[in-house]
Amino acid sequence: TNSRTGNNYFLQPKDAYRIRWGGSGREGNEVGENPMSGVILSYYLANAVKTVTFEFMDSSGEVFMTMESAEESAEEDPGSNIPTEAGMHRLSAYLTYPAFRGFEGMIMWAAGPRPIPALPGTYTVRLTADNYTQTRSFSWLADPRSGSSDADLKAQFDLAMRIRDRANDANDAVFMIRDIVEKIDSAIEESGNNRSLARAGAALKEKLGGPEAEIYQVRNRSRQDPLNFPIKLNNKIAALLGVVLMGDYRPTDQAYEVFADLSAQLQVQLDALQQLLDTELAAFNQRLERMNIDPIVPVDRSEEV
Repeated sequence: TNSRTGNNYFLQPKDAYRIRWGGSGREGNEVGENPMSGVILSYYLANAVKTVTFEFMDSSGEVFMTMESAEESAEEDPGSNIPTEAGMHRLSAYLTYPAFRGFEGMIMWAAGPRPIPALPGTYTVRLTADNYTQTRSFSWLADPRSGSSDADLKAQFDLAMRIRDRANDANDAVFMIRDIVEKIDSAIEESGNNRSLARAGAALKEKLGGPEAEIYQVRNRSRQDPLNFPIKLNNKIAALLGVVLMGDYRPTDQAYEVFADLSAQLQVQLDALQQLLDTELAAFNQRLERMNIDPIVPVDRSEEV
Protein backbone atom coordinates (compact mmCIF):
# COMPACT_ATOMS: atom_id res chain seq x y z
CA THR A 1 0.00 0.00 0.00
CA ASN A 2 1.15 3.53 -0.66
CA SER A 3 0.07 7.02 0.37
CA ARG A 4 2.27 9.81 -0.97
CA THR A 5 2.93 13.34 0.23
CA GLY A 6 5.42 15.23 -1.92
CA ASN A 7 8.24 13.01 -3.14
CA ASN A 8 8.82 10.89 -0.05
CA TYR A 9 9.64 7.30 -0.88
CA PHE A 10 10.32 4.00 0.91
CA LEU A 11 12.48 1.68 -1.17
CA GLN A 12 11.66 -2.01 -1.40
CA PRO A 13 13.84 -3.82 1.20
CA LYS A 14 15.85 -6.79 0.05
CA ASP A 15 15.26 -10.15 1.65
CA ALA A 16 17.44 -10.40 4.75
CA TYR A 17 19.18 -13.17 6.66
CA ARG A 18 18.55 -13.80 10.35
CA ILE A 19 22.23 -13.17 11.09
CA ARG A 20 23.94 -10.56 13.26
CA TRP A 21 26.81 -9.37 11.09
CA GLY A 22 28.03 -6.70 13.50
CA GLY A 23 27.97 -3.69 11.18
CA SER A 24 26.40 -0.38 12.17
CA GLY A 25 26.24 1.45 8.87
CA ARG A 26 28.18 4.35 10.38
CA GLU A 27 31.37 5.74 8.94
CA GLY A 28 34.47 3.95 10.18
CA ASN A 29 38.05 5.01 10.76
CA GLU A 30 39.55 3.93 7.45
CA VAL A 31 38.89 0.28 8.25
CA GLY A 32 36.53 -2.28 6.81
CA GLU A 33 32.96 -2.38 8.06
CA ASN A 34 30.84 -5.49 8.58
CA PRO A 35 27.42 -5.56 6.89
CA MET A 36 24.48 -4.13 8.81
CA SER A 37 22.48 -6.79 10.63
CA GLY A 38 18.86 -7.46 9.76
CA VAL A 39 16.68 -5.96 7.07
CA ILE A 40 18.00 -2.75 5.48
CA LEU A 41 15.48 0.11 5.45
CA SER A 42 16.16 2.86 2.91
CA TYR A 43 13.87 5.87 2.58
CA TYR A 44 13.87 9.36 1.13
CA LEU A 45 12.27 12.40 2.75
CA ALA A 46 11.63 15.41 0.54
CA ASN A 47 11.33 17.60 3.64
CA ALA A 48 12.04 17.25 7.33
CA VAL A 49 9.27 15.54 9.32
CA LYS A 50 8.37 15.41 13.01
CA THR A 51 8.41 11.65 13.40
CA VAL A 52 9.34 8.53 11.47
CA THR A 53 7.91 5.19 12.52
CA PHE A 54 8.54 1.66 11.30
CA GLU A 55 6.00 -1.00 12.28
CA PHE A 56 6.78 -4.66 11.61
CA MET A 57 3.93 -7.11 11.14
CA ASP A 58 3.86 -10.89 10.94
CA SER A 59 1.76 -12.95 8.53
CA SER A 60 -1.35 -12.44 10.69
CA GLY A 61 -0.99 -8.66 10.52
CA GLU A 62 0.01 -8.32 14.18
CA VAL A 63 2.49 -5.54 14.93
CA PHE A 64 5.21 -7.16 17.02
CA MET A 65 8.01 -4.60 16.75
CA THR A 66 8.02 -0.81 16.40
CA MET A 67 10.86 1.65 15.83
CA GLU A 68 10.05 5.32 16.31
CA SER A 69 12.05 8.52 16.14
CA ALA A 70 9.85 10.40 18.60
CA GLU A 71 11.61 12.34 21.34
CA GLU A 72 9.95 10.24 24.02
CA SER A 73 11.62 7.07 22.72
CA ALA A 74 13.71 5.38 25.37
CA GLU A 75 17.46 5.55 24.98
CA GLU A 76 17.65 1.81 24.42
CA ASP A 77 14.92 1.97 21.76
CA PRO A 78 16.47 0.89 18.43
CA GLY A 79 14.47 3.65 16.74
CA SER A 80 15.79 6.48 18.89
CA ASN A 81 18.30 7.43 16.17
CA ILE A 82 15.95 7.24 13.18
CA PRO A 83 16.60 10.31 10.98
CA THR A 84 13.75 12.73 10.38
CA GLU A 85 15.57 15.38 8.33
CA ALA A 86 15.22 15.78 4.56
CA GLY A 87 17.36 13.50 2.40
CA MET A 88 18.18 9.85 1.81
CA HIS A 89 18.46 7.63 4.87
CA ARG A 90 19.49 4.03 5.51
CA LEU A 91 19.27 1.96 8.67
CA SER A 92 18.71 -1.63 9.68
CA ALA A 93 16.33 -3.59 11.87
CA TYR A 94 16.85 -7.02 13.39
CA LEU A 95 13.43 -8.61 13.81
CA THR A 96 12.65 -9.57 17.40
CA TYR A 97 9.69 -9.98 19.70
CA PRO A 98 9.77 -7.98 22.96
CA ALA A 99 11.90 -9.10 25.88
CA PHE A 100 10.37 -9.74 29.30
CA ARG A 101 9.44 -6.80 31.52
CA GLY A 102 11.50 -5.88 34.55
CA PHE A 103 11.03 -3.52 37.46
CA GLU A 104 12.96 -0.64 38.98
CA GLY A 105 16.21 -1.73 40.61
CA MET A 106 16.07 -5.30 39.30
CA ILE A 107 19.47 -7.01 39.49
CA MET A 108 20.12 -10.36 37.83
CA TRP A 109 23.14 -12.57 37.45
CA ALA A 110 24.06 -13.96 34.01
CA ALA A 111 20.61 -13.03 32.74
CA GLY A 112 18.52 -10.09 31.67
CA PRO A 113 15.75 -8.96 29.31
CA ARG A 114 16.47 -10.54 25.95
CA PRO A 115 14.36 -10.07 22.79
CA ILE A 116 13.16 -13.19 20.98
CA PRO A 117 14.38 -13.45 17.35
CA ALA A 118 11.53 -13.66 14.84
CA LEU A 119 11.15 -16.89 12.91
CA PRO A 120 12.09 -17.09 9.25
CA GLY A 121 9.15 -16.12 7.04
CA THR A 122 7.48 -13.28 5.20
CA TYR A 123 7.03 -10.01 7.09
CA THR A 124 5.61 -6.59 6.36
CA VAL A 125 7.02 -3.22 7.40
CA ARG A 126 5.05 0.00 7.36
CA LEU A 127 6.86 3.34 7.22
CA THR A 128 4.98 6.38 8.54
CA ALA A 129 6.57 9.81 8.19
CA ASP A 130 4.00 12.35 9.41
CA ASN A 131 1.18 11.96 6.85
CA TYR A 132 3.13 9.74 4.46
CA THR A 133 2.79 5.96 4.70
CA GLN A 134 4.11 3.11 2.62
CA THR A 135 4.13 -0.63 3.26
CA ARG A 136 6.63 -3.18 1.97
CA SER A 137 6.97 -6.94 2.35
CA PHE A 138 10.17 -8.97 2.52
CA SER A 139 11.47 -12.39 3.47
CA TRP A 140 13.35 -13.04 6.71
CA LEU A 141 15.66 -15.91 5.83
CA ALA A 142 17.23 -18.56 8.03
CA ASP A 143 20.98 -18.63 8.44
CA PRO A 144 22.14 -20.88 5.55
CA ARG A 145 25.10 -22.02 7.66
CA SER A 146 22.79 -23.58 10.23
CA GLY A 147 21.76 -27.21 10.04
CA SER A 148 18.61 -26.61 12.06
CA SER A 149 15.27 -27.22 10.36
CA ASP A 150 12.27 -24.88 10.37
CA ALA A 151 10.71 -27.20 12.95
CA ASP A 152 13.80 -26.85 15.16
CA LEU A 153 13.63 -23.05 15.02
CA LYS A 154 9.88 -23.10 15.69
CA ALA A 155 10.43 -25.27 18.77
CA GLN A 156 13.10 -22.86 20.00
CA PHE A 157 10.87 -19.83 19.39
CA ASP A 158 7.86 -21.39 21.11
CA LEU A 159 9.78 -22.38 24.23
CA ALA A 160 11.57 -19.01 24.36
CA MET A 161 8.22 -17.20 24.24
CA ARG A 162 6.85 -19.42 27.01
CA ILE A 163 9.90 -18.70 29.17
CA ARG A 164 9.63 -14.97 28.44
CA ASP A 165 5.97 -14.97 29.45
CA ARG A 166 6.78 -16.81 32.67
CA ALA A 167 9.53 -14.30 33.44
CA ASN A 168 6.87 -11.62 32.96
CA ASP A 169 4.63 -13.42 35.44
CA ALA A 170 7.43 -13.43 38.00
CA ASN A 171 8.48 -9.81 37.52
CA ASP A 172 4.91 -8.55 37.34
CA ALA A 173 4.25 -10.17 40.70
CA VAL A 174 7.21 -8.35 42.26
CA PHE A 175 6.07 -5.11 40.66
CA MET A 176 2.55 -5.63 42.02
CA ILE A 177 3.77 -6.40 45.54
CA ARG A 178 5.95 -3.30 45.67
CA ASP A 179 3.13 -1.16 44.31
CA ILE A 180 0.79 -2.49 47.02
CA VAL A 181 3.39 -1.75 49.70
CA GLU A 182 3.64 1.85 48.52
CA LYS A 183 -0.13 2.17 48.54
CA ILE A 184 -0.30 0.74 52.05
CA ASP A 185 2.14 3.38 53.25
CA SER A 186 0.16 6.11 51.49
CA ALA A 187 -3.09 4.91 53.04
CA ILE A 188 -1.56 4.90 56.51
CA GLU A 189 -0.27 8.42 55.95
CA GLU A 190 -3.70 9.51 54.72
CA SER A 191 -5.24 8.08 57.90
CA GLY A 192 -3.05 10.35 59.99
CA ASN A 193 -0.85 7.39 60.94
CA ASN A 194 -3.70 5.59 62.66
CA ARG A 195 -2.05 3.04 64.95
CA SER A 196 -4.47 0.21 64.29
CA LEU A 197 -4.20 0.68 60.54
CA ALA A 198 -0.42 0.96 60.76
CA ARG A 199 -0.20 -2.38 62.61
CA ALA A 200 -2.47 -4.04 60.05
CA GLY A 201 -0.43 -2.54 57.23
CA ALA A 202 2.85 -3.75 58.70
CA ALA A 203 1.47 -7.27 59.07
CA LEU A 204 0.23 -7.29 55.48
CA LYS A 205 3.55 -6.01 54.12
CA GLU A 206 5.39 -8.73 56.01
CA LYS A 207 3.17 -11.42 54.52
CA LEU A 208 3.54 -9.99 51.00
CA GLY A 209 7.29 -10.15 51.50
CA GLY A 210 7.13 -13.95 51.58
CA PRO A 211 6.28 -14.55 47.91
CA GLU A 212 8.39 -11.58 46.84
CA ALA A 213 11.52 -12.99 48.50
CA GLU A 214 11.01 -16.38 46.83
CA ILE A 215 10.51 -14.84 43.39
CA TYR A 216 13.30 -12.23 43.58
CA GLN A 217 16.47 -11.88 45.63
CA VAL A 218 15.37 -8.84 47.62
CA ARG A 219 18.78 -8.40 49.25
CA ASN A 220 20.40 -7.43 45.96
CA ARG A 221 21.62 -3.84 45.97
CA SER A 222 24.61 -3.96 43.63
CA ARG A 223 25.55 -5.94 40.54
CA GLN A 224 27.90 -8.13 42.59
CA ASP A 225 25.39 -9.01 45.32
CA PRO A 226 24.27 -12.24 43.60
CA LEU A 227 27.73 -13.58 44.47
CA ASN A 228 26.70 -13.40 48.13
CA PHE A 229 22.96 -14.00 47.91
CA PRO A 230 21.60 -16.90 45.84
CA ILE A 231 19.50 -16.09 42.80
CA LYS A 232 15.77 -16.70 42.99
CA LEU A 233 13.07 -17.84 40.60
CA ASN A 234 12.88 -14.88 38.22
CA ASN A 235 16.65 -14.96 37.71
CA LYS A 236 16.66 -18.70 37.13
CA ILE A 237 13.88 -18.42 34.56
CA ALA A 238 15.64 -15.54 32.80
CA ALA A 239 18.94 -17.46 32.75
CA LEU A 240 17.18 -20.43 31.15
CA LEU A 241 15.99 -18.13 28.37
CA GLY A 242 19.60 -17.24 27.60
CA VAL A 243 20.49 -20.92 27.36
CA VAL A 244 17.57 -21.71 25.03
CA LEU A 245 18.45 -18.79 22.74
CA MET A 246 22.12 -19.75 22.52
CA GLY A 247 22.46 -20.44 18.80
CA ASP A 248 19.85 -21.63 16.30
CA TYR A 249 19.05 -24.98 17.87
CA ARG A 250 16.10 -27.05 19.02
CA PRO A 251 15.88 -26.89 22.85
CA THR A 252 17.21 -29.90 24.71
CA ASP A 253 14.95 -32.20 26.72
CA GLN A 254 16.62 -30.83 29.84
CA ALA A 255 15.57 -27.29 28.93
CA TYR A 256 11.92 -28.35 28.86
CA GLU A 257 12.32 -30.20 32.15
CA VAL A 258 13.98 -27.27 33.90
CA PHE A 259 11.33 -24.89 32.61
CA ALA A 260 8.53 -27.13 33.86
CA ASP A 261 10.17 -27.35 37.29
CA LEU A 262 10.79 -23.59 37.60
CA SER A 263 7.32 -22.79 36.29
CA ALA A 264 5.76 -25.05 38.92
CA GLN A 265 7.82 -23.45 41.69
CA LEU A 266 6.76 -20.02 40.50
CA GLN A 267 3.11 -21.03 40.44
CA VAL A 268 3.29 -21.95 44.12
CA GLN A 269 4.35 -18.38 44.91
CA LEU A 270 1.81 -16.82 42.56
CA ASP A 271 -0.96 -18.85 44.18
CA ALA A 272 0.24 -17.77 47.63
CA LEU A 273 0.21 -14.14 46.47
CA GLN A 274 -3.30 -14.48 45.06
CA GLN A 275 -4.45 -15.97 48.37
CA LEU A 276 -3.08 -12.93 50.18
CA LEU A 277 -4.86 -10.60 47.78
CA ASP A 278 -8.15 -12.44 48.21
CA THR A 279 -8.01 -12.51 52.01
CA GLU A 280 -5.49 -10.25 53.72
CA LEU A 281 -5.64 -7.37 51.25
CA ALA A 282 -9.43 -7.63 51.09
CA ALA A 283 -9.59 -7.33 54.89
CA PHE A 284 -7.23 -4.35 54.84
CA ASN A 285 -9.37 -2.67 52.19
CA GLN A 286 -12.41 -3.09 54.43
CA ARG A 287 -10.56 -1.11 57.09
CA LEU A 288 -9.82 1.59 54.55
CA GLU A 289 -13.42 1.80 53.43
CA ARG A 290 -14.60 2.26 57.03
CA MET A 291 -12.17 5.19 57.24
CA ASN A 292 -13.37 6.63 53.91
CA ILE A 293 -10.01 5.91 52.27
CA ASP A 294 -9.88 4.52 48.75
CA PRO A 295 -9.19 0.78 48.68
CA ILE A 296 -5.94 -0.56 47.26
CA VAL A 297 -6.29 -1.96 43.75
CA PRO A 298 -3.42 -4.25 42.67
CA VAL A 299 -1.78 -3.14 39.42
CA ASP A 300 -2.03 -5.57 36.53
CA ARG A 301 0.67 -5.44 33.84
CA SER A 302 -0.34 -8.66 32.12
CA GLU A 303 -1.82 -6.84 29.11
CA GLU A 304 1.40 -4.92 28.47
CA VAL A 305 3.70 -6.02 25.66
